[in-house]
Amino acid sequence: MDEKSPNIDGLRRLYNQSPVARAFFEHARSRGRDQSETKVDRIRYLLKVAGNDFSRREIIDLFRKLEDQGWGRFVEGRRGWASRFVWSAEMTSLGRVAAGDSQDIEHISTEEDAQQNGDEPEVNSASGANGSGANWYEEDGGNAEESEIKEYDITASPNDFNILTLHSFIESGAVKIPGFQRNFVWDLKRASKLIESVIIGLPVPQIFLYEEGRNKFLVIDGQQRLMSLYYFIKGRFPRKEKRVELREIFDEQSKIPDSVLEDDAYFTNFNLQLPHQPPGQPNKLNRLSYATLEGYKTTFDLRTIRNVIIKQNLPEGDDSSIFEIFNRLNSGGVNLTPQEIRISLYHSRFYEILQRLNLNPGWRHLLELPQPDLHMKDLEIVLRGFAMFMEGDNYRPSMASFLNRFSNQCRSLSDARLTELKDTFEGFINSCHFLPARAFYGKSSGKFNILLFEAIFAAQARAISEGNGKPLESARLDSLKDDKDFIEATQKSTTDKANVLMRLKRAQELVIG
Repeated sequence: MDEKSPNIDGLRRLYNQSPVARAFFEHARSRGRDQSETKVDRIRYLLKVAGNDFSRREIIDLFRKLEDQGWGRFVEGRRGWASRFVWSAEMTSLGRVAAGDSQDIEHISTEEDAQQNGDEPEVNSASGANGSGANWYEEDGGNAEESEIKEYDITASPNDFNILTLHSFIESGAVKIPGFQRNFVWDLKRASKLIESVIIGLPVPQIFLYEEGRNKFLVIDGQQRLMSLYYFIKGRFPRKEKRVELREIFDEQSKIPDSVLEDDAYFTNFNLQLPHQPPGQPNKLNRLSYATLEGYKTTFDLRTIRNVIIKQNLPEGDDSSIFEIFNRLNSGGVNLTPQEIRISLYHSRFYEILQRLNLNPGWRHLLELPQPDLHMKDLEIVLRGFAMFMEGDNYRPSMASFLNRFSNQCRSLSDARLTELKDTFEGFINSCHFLPARAFYGKSSGKFNILLFEAIFAAQARAISEGNGKPLESARLDSLKDDKDFIEATQKSTTDKANVLMRLKRAQELVIG
């Protein structure tokens, strides 16, 4: 904890006396996941979405009071860094304590994905070749930039659906769950806390749906919560190592067949895993399943969750407002990455093929990453390679907007063109056969270099499509890595048009010739 002595009584007085503190801690205790710091502007936006319009100064004053009580420290923003509160305790536990639901303050964990009590980690942080939990790829700056700003006309309609209605929507196919197009990442403990919150009447964060058409909705935010409810009613919880395969099954069949649900290789029984309550009393819901809820079953079935249905009216034929809304919702959190949002918005046959190519054994070997990245960074790299190959000459910043536009364009690709792209990717993988291990890794970073890969892929894919593809040579790749112009184009402003085009140009000249 902080060097100051934490003040639980002061925390509860703050909750009872301050409207901004009460709104903040109600948000904190309803969250599905903790975070080590909270940005002032982001929490102000989230509270406003929930109907609480506080000023920036009020948020900062709250954080300063929390600092005085010993719950962390407030950091004033400067030189491009946002003003934020750095926590010394888990904010969800502070929310529960402030509201009087608990007496236990939980320390910040230094390992977000550490296993506890045999649980699965919430996020499968892919390990690099060195076995660490750090990112396995070099940061490229593409996700840190701002998308271009447009003006939109959208409608947002709130609706309260009970749990059984939400389940029937999923079963009927009216609500598509991008959680199966990405990956389900919650562990059993976190899913159990959600079920407990529903049963005992604690608030659950609202779910955002995008209206694609009549009785057709796409879940943009709330995938993990919806799937936790779905799995609980089914009485089964997915094994971590099978989640990628389950995503493919659902995508193909629009549901998980009973034969798969009953298969213990894919699922375990969903019995609630909840901690004891103070003072050492067993939690009365612990170990219950949906089938054994008994008197709680009706309460659970009829409990409502707020759903906000969003529809973009203008500009027509453009879904970019949805990306913008949820990129901002999650800009300081960990729920969705830009690629996870992108695949939900622009899902198509093209993306189905990308997902299959991402499982190609040769590609996994180049990455030195046996299993797909749960947050789809590897899939985004494949997307970037194709985008640079097909539209690199027409690139304009930002990278996020470029990939969005490209994803949208690819929704209309013909089956014949999709087959050509699949063959081109496989031809590229075959052309890497004689390269040494870690050929696309940076010399100094020891991590996969996205900028190097996408430039070489674009050049080699062009040669393959023109019938001139030859095996890639290690010496030519090394010459590109050492090239002054290429290095300068990877050092700063990496998503500027001039630097992108320079990287593509030098890869074409030095690697392909």
